[in-house]
Amino acid sequence: MKLLSVKTRKLQTIKETELIVKMQSSLIARKHNSDDNTDVYYTCDEPEFSDIVKENLKIFLQRINIECDTSDFSIVPLKGKKVVTRTMGQFVDGNIGIYKITGNLRLLEILYAAGVGTRRSAGHGKFEIIF
Repeated sequence: MKLLSVKTRKLQTIKETELIVKMQSSLIARKHNSDDNTDVYYTCDEPEFSDIVKENLKIFLQRINIECDTSDFSIVPLKGKKVVTRTMGQFVDGNIGIYKITGNLRLLEILYAAGVGTRRSAGHGKFEIIF
């Protein structure tokens, strides 16, 4: 295999602190227990969903060493749906649909570039801004 060319694409500039987004790949909300190395996956129907996504976001920002305020971050499913997806050799609960994401501009730009939730490196968490 030989790489012939690379094209860069400029990301859309975010101007609002509240976005309506459509997930292009499943959003995975995961709580990891490091004591027994287990994971619990949450769907958008569960009351802890927004808190778990916010916790995943804080861990992500800490790992990439970016200081950013997450106190005003929230994610609300407007038309969410549970999907089961295969990730890292196992079936896990994911979420697709339309969501309202709020937060400061810098935080939303980071999420737009990197994705939201966990398992982003496996292609999960990508969204498009629809409003």
